[in-house]
Amino acid sequence: MRAARVFSAMKLLLTAVIALALLGSTVNGESLREELRIKVTSDKGKKPKSSGPIYSNKPRVRREWRTLSDEMRARVANAYWTIRNLTTAEGQKLYGEHFHNHDEFIMLHACAVMSPRCDQGHFGPQFMTFHRALLLKYELALLAVDPKIEAMPYWHIAFDSVDGKYRNDPDNYIFTDKFFGSLYGDESQGYAVTDGLFAYWPISEYSSKSYGKKSTLAKDNVCIREEWFRPSKCSDNKGAKTYIRNHEDCTPYLARDPADPAGPNVYQLGGTYEMVYTVSDFESCSNPKNIGSWMAWQNCIELGTVQCIPRANALMTLTGEEVESLKDSVSGLKSSGKDAALASMNALASAMQGGEPSAEGFPAVNCSDPMLVGYYTSKNKRTTVNFFHSQAHVKLGKDLLDVTTSPNDAAGFTGYHADIDRSNMIWMAAIAEDLEERYWLYPSAQGDLVSYGGKPPYGSSGPFSTYDIASCTNNSAFYEYTPLESPWLPGTMLNDVVNYGFPFFNLFECSEDESCDGGEDGYTHQDMLYWTAPSRTPYTYDTLEHLYYD
Repeated sequence: MRAARVFSAMKLLLTAVIALALLGSTVNGESLREELRIKVTSDKGKKPKSSGPIYSNKPRVRREWRTLSDEMRARVANAYWTIRNLTTAEGQKLYGEHFHNHDEFIMLHACAVMSPRCDQGHFGPQFMTFHRALLLKYELALLAVDPKIEAMPYWHIAFDSVDGKYRNDPDNYIFTDKFFGSLYGDESQGYAVTDGLFAYWPISEYSSKSYGKKSTLAKDNVCIREEWFRPSKCSDNKGAKTYIRNHEDCTPYLARDPADPAGPNVYQLGGTYEMVYTVSDFESCSNPKNIGSWMAWQNCIELGTVQCIPRANALMTLTGEEVESLKDSVSGLKSSGKDAALASMNALASAMQGGEPSAEGFPAVNCSDPMLVGYYTSKNKRTTVNFFHSQAHVKLGKDLLDVTTSPNDAAGFTGYHADIDRSNMIWMAAIAEDLEERYWLYPSAQGDLVSYGGKPPYGSSGPFSTYDIASCTNNSAFYEYTPLESPWLPGTMLNDVVNYGFPFFNLFECSEDESCDGGEDGYTHQDMLYWTAPSRTPYTYDTLEHLYYD
C-alpha cells in the first residue's frame, strides 16, 4: 500500500516539476494595463484609491476566518457539521433544494479528477472555473442551513505560513483548537485530527448504493453512473473497509501529517514542513502589471518549477528517470505539440542536472532548500513565487494531499480554495475594463496558443499540458485521453460544460428575461466567468468590498 501511494505522490511531484515547461512567455499585457480604472485594495490592508462603490450589485461578502466573531464562527462550524451529518434527502426536506450532503462534493471533485478525458478540474484553464462552481455550490448549501452566516469564510494561508501574521499568535493561528485543529494529527490514531472545530471529522465509507451506479446521483451524472471513481479497500487489523479516499488509509477520521512520507514535503519543501507563502506572493499573482491573461494567472498560482532540489537528491533521481521515460513516449508521437512538449521536458531535465539559468531569463536559484514555485512574466523578466495552489495539499499531507478526494478536509479545502479564488477575483476586477469582453483571455479554441499560453516551452497547465501527459498516458482509467492530441483537454474550452461528468446547475439568480440556471447540460466555463464578472457576481471578498459598499 505504502509503495503504491509513494509512487502516486512521486508522480504528482513529477507532474509539478515537469512544468519547468513554464519558461514560456505569457501574452504581453502591458498595453492592457496602462489605463486601469478599477483600483483594488492591497492584501496588506492599504486603503483603495477608489473614492466609493463603482458597481450597483450588492454581493454577499466572504470574510477571513479570523475576522469572525465567536458566535459567527460557531454558526459556520455548525453549518458544516449539518452538511456532514444529514443526507441530501433529509437536508432538502428541512432546508430546501440547495442543501447537499458533504460527500456529494467529494464525489463531484473526484469525478473531475478521474474523468476519462483526463483531469477536468486541475492544471489547466479549467482549474478556477471548476473550483469556483464547486465553492458556490458548497456555499449555497451552508447558507441553506443557516442564512445568518452571510457567506462562506476563506482562509488566508499566508497568515499561517512561516513568519506569517498569525503563525505565532495563539489566539489566531488557524491550526489550534479554536479553528481547524492541530497541524499534526494524532500519530497514535493514524494522524487523525482530534481537536478544533472539526475534531474527529468522519470519513465516510463508500458503496455503490450510496455513491455509485446504484445511487440516486447516477440518474443525472454520467460519472456516477459509470463509476469513474471507485475507491479500493484498505486493510488493517480491524478488517477491510472502503472509505471515500483515493489512497489506502484506514483512519476513520480526517488525517493530517505535514511529514507524510507519501508526499514531496517529506523533503521539507522550502526548508520546513510548514507552509512557505507570503502576502507578497499573493499580491504578485493578482497584480495586473504582472498578469495579462487567464493562463498567466494560472501559471503564477500553480506549482511550476523547482527552486531547487540538488541533483544528488534521491527524489530527483527517481523523477529524472521518469522524465526520460516520458520523453521517450512523447518523441514517438506524431503531433504538432511534440516539439513543445519535448522542449518542456528537456528544460526540466537540464534543471535537475544542475543546468544554467535558461536562455529565456529564468532567474538563478539557491539549491540549499528545495521548493516548488510558480512564475510570472513582466517586461520580459521572469520572477518566481512560492506555489499557491497545491501548497496546502502538499504541506498538510494525508487527506488533503489526496487531491482526488481532498474535500474530505472540508473547512480546509473550501477556505483554502476560496483564498485562491480571491486572488483571481482581485485580478479579474483590476483588469475587467480591458479583458471582460474577451472573458479574461480564457482559451476559447484549439489555436492562437501565444495569446492564451505564451511561447513554448509551455507550462504544466498547458497548452499541451505536461501534467496531463504524466498523469493520464498509458492509464486505463483515462481511456479517452490521447497525449498531445490537442493543445487543451476536451471539456476545458470556454464554451465547454464545466465538469461534464457531474455538472453544475442553479448557482445564480437573475431576472426573468435572462437564463442563469445552467440550461440542460450545466454551466459552461463562459457561463461561470459571465455570472461572476465584477458587475454580476453574487459574492465577493472583504478585500473587494469597497467596490460594492460604502
